[in-house]
Amino acid sequence: MAESFEGDVNLTPQLQLAIRMLQGNHGEMLEWIQEALRSNPALRWRQPVTVATADAEVRLGETGELSLTLADEGELSVVASADDSERRTAEWLVSAAARRRRSIERLMEALMAHQRAFLSGQEAAPEELSHRVVAAELGYHASTIERLLQGKCLRILRPGASPIEIEIASLAGTD
Repeated sequence: MAESFEGDVNLTPQLQLAIRMLQGNHGEMLEWIQEALRSNPALRWRQPVTVATADAEVRLGETGELSLTLADEGELSVVASADDSERRTAEWLVSAAARRRRSIERLMEALMAHQRAFLSGQEAAPEELSHRVVAAELGYHASTIERLLQGKCLRILRPGASPIEIEIASLAGTD
């Protein structure tokens, strides 16, 4: 039986988890993966090599190029010997985690293109940018962009400067 997540909408546990994954930051994602592992013996997880404090990192190279690194969330896979029902649920979760990561990567690449002057240190503050503009570019709904941005931290690394940590939402915070 599906539980009520918000208002009168009934969502399956898988959809609830997917929404939580979109809304969560890197640390929360790791907690949800561990929770899913406890409840589904068909999942296997390679833990992150290092535990990140930021969800993403943008590095300015010596020649002015920007590079993006997302936090390592480990790697989910499906145990081949699991029964069909557990395997289907595990496959769904692995797919949802991969979609989430691709969505965050696409969003960050779009933000890097729009906010290049700020990220490279040429401007002191990000330019005004609407969730709707980014959503239209990526083919997402504006609320999806808001959920992807919510509570996530970006570390900016520039040669010869101290690292800067900001909320990613500050790069696209107007509507």
